[in-house]
Amino acid sequence: MTTGKMMTQETGKAVPPKMVSPKRRFVLPLVLAIAASACSSNEDGDPTFAAHALGVNVFLPDSVSQLVAFAEDLDDDERIVTLDEAIEAGVVFSSPILPGVFFTVEPGAVLQRYRFLDDGRLQTDGRVSFAGLGETDLFLRPAHAPIVSASKAYLLSAAFGDVLVWNPTTLEVVRRIELPEVGPTGGESGQFSLSVVERGTELLATYFYRTADNLPVQRVNLIVIDTMTDTVTVDTTTACAELSYGVARSNGDTVWASGGLTAVHRIDPSLSPPPCLLIVPAGAARFADADEEVISLLDLTGGVYGANLVAAGPDRALFRGYDEDEVPIPEGADPLFVTQQAAWRWWELDLVSFEANPLPNPDFGSAPTLAYAVRGETYVVRVAADLATSTLQAVPPSGPPIDGLTVTGILQNGVVALR
Repeated sequence: MTTGKMMTQETGKAVPPKMVSPKRRFVLPLVLAIAASACSSNEDGDPTFAAHALGVNVFLPDSVSQLVAFAEDLDDDERIVTLDEAIEAGVVFSSPILPGVFFTVEPGAVLQRYRFLDDGRLQTDGRVSFAGLGETDLFLRPAHAPIVSASKAYLLSAAFGDVLVWNPTTLEVVRRIELPEVGPTGGESGQFSLSVVERGTELLATYFYRTADNLPVQRVNLIVIDTMTDTVTVDTTTACAELSYGVARSNGDTVWASGGLTAVHRIDPSLSPPPCLLIVPAGAARFADADEEVISLLDLTGGVYGANLVAAGPDRALFRGYDEDEVPIPEGADPLFVTQQAAWRWWELDLVSFEANPLPNPDFGSAPTLAYAVRGETYVVRVAADLATSTLQAVPPSGPPIDGLTVTGILQNGVVALR
C-alpha cells in the first residue's frame, strides 16, 4: 500500500470520495494473497482463477490505497467489483510478447513477476529491483512500462525524467538513460504522458510540467526512444501545455492532445493555454509547432472544451468534451471546477479530416481518460465525479463506448488478462 497526500490525475486536487477505507486484512505475502483472492473452486474442487486483474487507486481524504481486484468478465455491465478480496499491490501490467504478469510491490522500486499456469497453479517467477539506479518508489502508470521484446523493456521515471532499461525475461536491470533536458525544475513538477506511442522501432512519449499550484505549464518535452540503440532524442515545444495523450495516424504521424487540466482556461485564460492538438510528423523526432500547425480543440468542437485522446480504430480517436448544458459553469468558479464535474462526454475525432462530433447516447463522467488493450480489444474508463467508482467500457469500431463492469476506486493502475 502507498499512502500520502495525493492528487487526482486530471484535477490535480484531492477529492475525498464518499466511501470508507478498505479493511486492512492483507498480511500474507503477495503470492499467497493473490492465490486466495483470485482463486475459487469448480465443482470438482480444482482451483480456477479469475481471468483479469484490475489495478485501482482508492482515494481517501489524505491518502490513496493501491489495490488489485479480480474479475472474470470485463463486459458484464451488471457486475460491480468490490474490494473485499482485493490485494495490496500497485500497477499491474503484462505484454503479449512474453508470458507472465508484473506487479509493482512495496517497499521500494520493485517489480514482482507471476505466471498463472494452465493447471490452475500460481507460480512466483522472480523479481527485479531498481533501487540500484537510485529509485525509491515506482510511481508508474501501465503506459510507463513498455515491453518491446523478450529481452528489452523500459520504465519511465517521472521523479527523474529519465528512462530505465531492463530485461523482462532475465529480470536484469541494464542501465539508466539520463535526460538532462527533462525532469522537475524550479518548483515545477513533471510527469510522463499517459500514453506511449510505438512507431516502428521507436517509442514516443511526452514529459509535461505543472506549477506549484498544479496548473499547466506551457512547455512540453517530446521523448523519442530508438529501441534498437537506446538513443533518445528530446524536443521541446511551448506551443501547447499538458500534451499527455498521443495516438498514431495511418500516415505515420503522431497526434498529441492536451489533458483535461487545460480546461481551467475556461475559468481564467491566464491559468492555462487553451486545449490543442499538436502533430509529430512521420519519421520526425520533433513537434510541428509552427503557429499554423497548432490545432485548436475549441475550433474543432465549436467552443466545447475537449481533452485527452484514445485510439479507437484506424484514423479514429475518442476524446472527452465538457458539456455546459449538463453542468453550467458559474462565474468566479474555482479554477479546477471544470475538471471535477460529471459533465464530460465522449466525442469522436476523424484523424484524417480532423472533424469532431459528440457521440450519441451521452454518458457523463469526470475528465480523466484511461485506456487499456486487453487481448487485442480496447477499453476506456469512465470515472465517477466523486472518484469512488470506475466503469470499464469497450470501444467498438463506431459509435459510443459500451458499458462493462464497474469497480470501486479509479481504474488507473492496469487491466490485464491472467489466462
